[in-house]
Amino acid sequence: MIWLIVLQSILYGVMDIVSKLAYKDMSVYCFLFIRYILAAGIMLLFWRRQIVAELKGNKVANYIVPGLCMSCAFIFSNLALTFTAATNMSFIRSLSALIVPILAFVCLKQKYEKKEPFLQMAMLIGLYLLCAKGGLGQFGLGEVLTLIAATLVAGSLVFGKSALQHISAKTLSFVQTVLALFFCGVAACVTGGLNDIVQAASMPMFLYLLYAAAGCTVGGYMLQNIALEHISAKQVGIVQCLYPIATALAAFFVLGETLSPAGIAGAVIITLCVLLENIL
Repeated sequence: MIWLIVLQSILYGVMDIVSKLAYKDMSVYCFLFIRYILAAGIMLLFWRRQIVAELKGNKVANYIVPGLCMSCAFIFSNLALTFTAATNMSFIRSLSALIVPILAFVCLKQKYEKKEPFLQMAMLIGLYLLCAKGGLGQFGLGEVLTLIAATLVAGSLVFGKSALQHISAKTLSFVQTVLALFFCGVAACVTGGLNDIVQAASMPMFLYLLYAAAGCTVGGYMLQNIALEHISAKQVGIVQCLYPIATALAAFFVLGETLSPAGIAGAVIITLCVLLENIL
C-alpha cells in the first residue's frame, strides 16, 4: 500500500503549483470553497448510501478529530501559499513525518522503534538542507502557517488510524471534505472572497478546480485513508515526505523555482529515508 501514498504525494506536489497559479485570479477561500463543494458532490454521487449509513451508525466522537485535523491542515497549507514559495511550503509541511511518532507516543502510548530516532535525525538533516540551505531565506507568516498544517496532518494520520476502525475510508474522506467546506465557506463570506466566484467560469480556472476536487480532495483523501487501513501512520508520514520533491520538480518546470546543490542533497537524503523506512 506504500504506492498509494507515493501517488498521493505526486498529486499534492502538482497541486501546490496549480494552487499558486489559481490564486493569481481567485482568492484562496473562494477557490477552496468551490473545490470542496465539487469534491463533496462527487463523493455523494458515488458513495451516498454507504456514507449516510455509516454516519448514522457511528458516534461523532469516532471520527471528528481526524476530520477536523485534515480539513484545517489543507486550509492552512493553501493559505500559506499566498505568503511563501511553493517549495518552502511543501518542505516544511513534510515535518509532519517527524511529528507523527511524537503524537503517537503522547496520545496513544506507542513506543518508538529502534530505527526511528536515526531516521528522524537523517530526515531533519535533509529538511534542513532543503529549507535552510535549499532556498528558504526566512521564516515568516507563510512558514508558520505551514508548520501548523504539518502538525494537523500528523494528527489526521494518528487519529485517522483509530477512526478507520469504525468507518470506511470513503466516509472519513467525506467528513474531512465537508468540514473543510464549512470552514472555507465561512472564511470566504467573512473576507468577501465569494466575489471571485465568477472566475470559475473561465476554462483554466475550471480545470484547476476539477483537478483540485477530483484528483487531490477525492483522490488524495481516499489514497491516504485506504493506506491507513493497511499500514501504520508512521509509515504514511515518512512516505509523504516525497511530496516536497514532487513539488520541487513541478515548481522547476512551471514556476522556475530552483534548488541549490544543498537543496538537492536534502531531497536525496529524504528519498533514502523513505526507502530505509520500508526496507528495514
